[in-house]
Amino acid sequence: MSESNGGRALGAFFCGLGLGIVGSVLVAPKSGKETRRLIATKAQDVCLVAEDTAVLVTEAVQDIRSQVSGTVSDVRDQVRDTLKGARTRLQDAVDAGRKAYRDELDRIAVDAQRCPSTAVSDFSRPLGSTKRM
Repeated sequence: MSESNGGRALGAFFCGLGLGIVGSVLVAPKSGKETRRLIATKAQDVCLVAEDTAVLVTEAVQDIRSQVSGTVSDVRDQVRDTLKGARTRLQDAVDAGRKAYRDELDRIAVDAQRCPSTAVSDFSRPLGSTKRM
């Protein structure tokens, strides 16, 4: 039930309650004093029902608020954990790339020491390729 439907239902309830009280007073065969006493009693009953309804609505709103707050907190934690994991994976990939780059430079340096004439041509071929030009 949406908020507007809930408000309408509550308004219709109180409207029906009021009409019932007025209708019963108009058709009741009681004296003026008894009728006034009846009206006062019914008015107190209406106040008690309104107070009870207000308490129930307040509790429901607080429950919903705490659920939403908990859900938002859970989602925030999940996003934070996901970002941490992504950052860690990215850093691992960067570190692996750096290591591969250093390893390739070391391999080229070793090749250059063994055979200086082919060392220059190693820079013109793709990294990791074993084919000599």
